[in-house]
Amino acid sequence: MKNKVLLSIALGLTAIAAAALTPQEAVDSFALDTTLRHASVGVALWDIDSSRMVACHNPQLAIGTASTMKTVTSTAALELLGADYRFHTRVVANGEFKKNKFTGHLIVKGDGDPTLGSRYFPTHPDIVKQVIDALAARGITRVEGQILIDNGCYPAQSFSEDWQVDDLMWYYGAGVHGVNFHDNVLQANYSVAADGSTTITATPPVPGLVLENRIAPDSTRHVYTFMDFGRSGIVFTGTTPAGDYDGTFVNPLPGAMLADSIARAMTAAGIKFKNKRVKESKLAAGTVQLVDHESPVLTDIITSLLDRSDNMFTEGLLRALAREAGMRPTDWNGVQQVHRALHGLGVDTDGLLMDDGSGLARNGKASVAFFADMLSHMAQRTYGGKRLCDLMPNAGKRVGKLLPETSLATDVVLKSGSMSGVQTFVGYYPAKEPRYVFAILVNEFSCSRNELRDNMDRLLINLFLPVK
Repeated sequence: MKNKVLLSIALGLTAIAAAALTPQEAVDSFALDTTLRHASVGVALWDIDSSRMVACHNPQLAIGTASTMKTVTSTAALELLGADYRFHTRVVANGEFKKNKFTGHLIVKGDGDPTLGSRYFPTHPDIVKQVIDALAARGITRVEGQILIDNGCYPAQSFSEDWQVDDLMWYYGAGVHGVNFHDNVLQANYSVAADGSTTITATPPVPGLVLENRIAPDSTRHVYTFMDFGRSGIVFTGTTPAGDYDGTFVNPLPGAMLADSIARAMTAAGIKFKNKRVKESKLAAGTVQLVDHESPVLTDIITSLLDRSDNMFTEGLLRALAREAGMRPTDWNGVQQVHRALHGLGVDTDGLLMDDGSGLARNGKASVAFFADMLSHMAQRTYGGKRLCDLMPNAGKRVGKLLPETSLATDVVLKSGSMSGVQTFVGYYPAKEPRYVFAILVNEFSCSRNELRDNMDRLLINLFLPVK
């Protein structure tokens, strides 16, 4: 079977090599293929040096972007926040220090840092350890009071109002809070014993989170889950045979997870912690800062979010854009700042219809002419010595099965986007010294996604492998 697949790829590449098409012929061959006769298709190939459109199809048509919208938010963040921008999460102690005892509140003051406690920055300083180290440095062995979470820098609703309800419980639908932690997700395990009894647990534990078990034992597995926002809970319902099952879900209470992690870490470090109310007289002793936790720099955050297509990280940047401009940190105000940044670059935003920062909102659209304009403006702009193309991932395995068999696997950098009925690529060629910008947006296709990706591969191969 493997040999047949390799032979198919080889024959496909041979056929491509044999057909020397002009750029416009290559674009037309892709866009007018019968498999896309009912689809909305936009393609643009832009020459950066000569500032001209080399080939295109429907350049002005606004088409759903999916995650390629992340390049737009990243561009605005680089322009308005700067390469070295960092989020700062501060932990303060409000109360009385007396000998080896602290009586009062430990308060985590959020700054909207989406990377706080993220598993995607494993070598970055751990805020929980920083708190323990700060207490130990003061000789504290006993803490009596509460661990409080200050989410006040961001509004209560953590997710975009334009996201679909079905997305809000899965890991990719995690919203952004004033205090985020552990990527705002948790692992939930539901276990069905042979006698029919079921248990559900969350890892790490989240105090205050309701895990409602409505699962019934049965020979068939049909389990459904949904968020109960009124109770900050996840409801599991349906039927399943005996066994253990795991899933990654949104954690609607990341601050509670962080507070619990700090409490457990104190105990593990030999600091006795007693959760109790504190008299006002003790709190009047004053407030001191224990920790100023810095996030990774913006360029590292963008590299990570573009590589993994992280919605929560991107929405964190969108809200930061609004807040740093002195506006209420909402999606709408963040989008206005994106337009401000793009206008400052000289980019025409008439072809941009933006509802969120990440592209998870189904109404987010853009034209390929817009992407060509924006990416060409960003081709040589540097931020801390890096260009946007330096922060984008190589094509690698993000495309179909043909491109990875060519030099374009590393010579092309791109951001892909996909959701139901949507497949998109935007990027640069060559990767190190870009000469061309490309954008391929396809909506409402009737062929399989794999077939479409292979056809997009053929287009990129026809466009770039003949380039000398």
